[in-house]
Amino acid sequence: MDDAFQDPKRDGEGIILVHNGSNYWLLQGDDHIDGLLALDGSYPRPVRCMMFASSYDLSVYLASASLGDLWAIHPAIVRHLRTSEELIEVSPPPL
Repeated sequence: MDDAFQDPKRDGEGIILVHNGSNYWLLQGDDHIDGLLALDGSYPRPVRCMMFASSYDLSVYLASASLGDLWAIHPAIVRHLRTSEELIEVSPPPL
């Protein structure tokens, strides 16, 4: 896992997923969701995925936002990104 994380609040570009357990959600990059779901290459790469150790850590990071406000991403899409070497797994910023 790559520990070099760029805060999405500063970055503003690209796609960022969040992960906990076996679930993935789209945190940043709503404009690119069609291309991501179709895996047609029309999305910015690499896709970053913040790997949270617990549901609690994820909820603290999201603060007032809710997972219900985010698009769920099917694990098979993430698996494809990983095998295509288009996914960078990063540690979230310190809480």
